[in-house]
Amino acid sequence: MKQLLILLLLTTGLCFAQQKTIKGVIKDVTTLEPVAMATITVDNTNISTVANEEGSFRIILPSNAKSITVSHLSYKTYSFTPEKSNDNLEVFLEPGGIMLEEVVVTNRPVNEILEEIVGNSRKRLEKSLLLHTYYREFVKVNDVYTKFADGLLDYYVKRKSGASDLLVKQSRSSRLVDAGTTKREQMTDALYLFDVRDAISDAYSFKGIRNVLSSPNYTFELRMRTDKNGKSVEIIKIIPKPEVEKILMEGTVVYDPATKLILEMDISYSEAHKKYIAEINALIMKFTLLDESKKTGFKVEGTKYIMTYNKHRANFHAKMGNKLDDTFDFVSDIVAMDYKDGEFDLDKKLKYKEKSLFTAGTHFTEEFWKTNNTLLPTEAEEKVIQSLK
Repeated sequence: MKQLLILLLLTTGLCFAQQKTIKGVIKDVTTLEPVAMATITVDNTNISTVANEEGSFRIILPSNAKSITVSHLSYKTYSFTPEKSNDNLEVFLEPGGIMLEEVVVTNRPVNEILEEIVGNSRKRLEKSLLLHTYYREFVKVNDVYTKFADGLLDYYVKRKSGASDLLVKQSRSSRLVDAGTTKREQMTDALYLFDVRDAISDAYSFKGIRNVLSSPNYTFELRMRTDKNGKSVEIIKIIPKPEVEKILMEGTVVYDPATKLILEMDISYSEAHKKYIAEINALIMKFTLLDESKKTGFKVEGTKYIMTYNKHRANFHAKMGNKLDDTFDFVSDIVAMDYKDGEFDLDKKLKYKEKSLFTAGTHFTEEFWKTNNTLLPTEAEEKVIQSLK
């Protein structure tokens, strides 16, 4: 028995020794500025992560990993072979060298083109997926951080519809000391605008773009961007009509003209229309949505169409008599770390049923935020996390 235990320990140690951890920052080779939201993929695997807004990333490689590819829509793809673990790597990306960006004149209405692209992208989810993800959420009340939660989440994504069941594997949550003792803070638990259970289905349904398409209050512009190598992407710009006196969205949808698949969508409140933001009376509460934005990235790997990240921000004010008169900020991020395709079922007893990950509490068997391909916090975010412990 003692010999078996020693053998198991040696084998486990060897496995960890064979793993490589690469941590670093991605920069623009010309300006030396960080490149945010670049995708880092271990070649010939389904393993990936995303750089944060400061360009920082960490990826843990399996023992058989041969090379890593870094990609971003505005830069040339870069691949390299990791010789050993590295905690201070700098990766420099060369701008795509856009030779031409021009408005495309077409006989077909651009909104019809966008409808086709959205429809084709939704249909591309031909097989069910098991997405291994890292998810996190921050909450601020009156510009003061009050809550943080993150975790390793598995989404069982159903083909075609993109609907999913959620398993929370590990999680941690923090609340500002004594924040939960006030009635106001207890009331805010019910005001979550996001639903962690819908983080993936929200991306694959393209709901934000479909809402724009169903409205007569927008015009659309089609552009083509071509780099030095002749590679092109097409961009549809969403333009709110200036004469419409109500809050509207603006943004862009980037897609591959060959596959007709969306690669990135970025929509937010139109700055010019924020003056039309109106208060909503909702039974006993007055509610004002002050700002909202969504940014989602996808990658195409052969026949597979995978969401790489989804970022959602929302800012609103709520008032209820003398009990509540506060401004709330919600931010959620989710990145896909790995995936499997096939038919998967999650036991109903294990399905997560709460709207916020914060409710899951703190349950982990390892410091998963250090040992997985998570989205690294920025320096400011790390200070917030430490302050909420």
